Amino acid sequence: MNPDAAVQLGIRSNVFASMIGIQAIVGTTIIPGHTGKAKFLIDGRESNLRALWFDKPAASQLEGLAGPNALAQSVIRLNTGVAVEHPTVFSLPIQVNNNKVGTQITVDQTPIFVMFNPLREHTIASAAAGQVISAAHGGRWSGTSNTEATDFGIDRPVRGLSLATPIDIGALRIQTMLVRDYSRVSGVEEGGASASALDPSEATLPAVVVTADTKSKVKPLYYLTLGRDALGHCGSITFNKDANRIELSCE
Repeated sequence: MNPDAAVQLGIRSNVFASMIGIQAIVGTTIIPGHTGKAKFLIDGRESNLRALWFDKPAASQLEGLAGPNALAQSVIRLNTGVAVEHPTVFSLPIQVNNNKVGTQITVDQTPIFVMFNPLREHTIASAAAGQVISAAHGGRWSGTSNTEATDFGIDRPVRGLSLATPIDIGALRIQTMLVRDYSRVSGVEEGGASASALDPSEATLPAVVVTADTKSKVKPLYYLTLGRDALGHCGSITFNKDANRIELSCE
């Protein structure tokens, strides 16, 4: 949630947060975090949940964000506001990755974690996922580098990617996307990304992490977030946790 909302609700930060060093990491930006328990009344059902907030607002025009796994209800439906006259419902298996709920696809033997975010305008892939997708689907850079607001409203460099052969995710067909485009990325031509295009340090999911001394290196994570450009024909997204399925109602 946003820090102002935590103050207004009187949620006190647990000393646990300062002891273990909760942080949000977005690219190279580190944002200190806090945690505390509070009672939430959601759809008539009261739950004791642990709230997380950081020194930077997590969302604009909202007081906070909650994923399906944070809610006690077994079925959660997101209405996108798109009018669908003749809906077709298709479902995908639920996968959980780094406390985020989505599904998984495989591209050229590489698993890619797929999330659904109708609040985001553009579909965006991590550098690692963009490299694999480009090589497997005939990707070509389109346009020049730009910036896109990611988690906590932080602008990150991106570049458009067009695919010669689209990616089909259920009934969704993805032919264009944004890909994280970093200053350290090398060997990328207009015909697609080469094997040397990956910068592992920039390919991580924005996440809440616990800092600790470790000798292990950060491994690149492969993710793709579908925005309104991919979900524009879908009226609702339903997370059915009992059935372990994500159900999309689309034209």
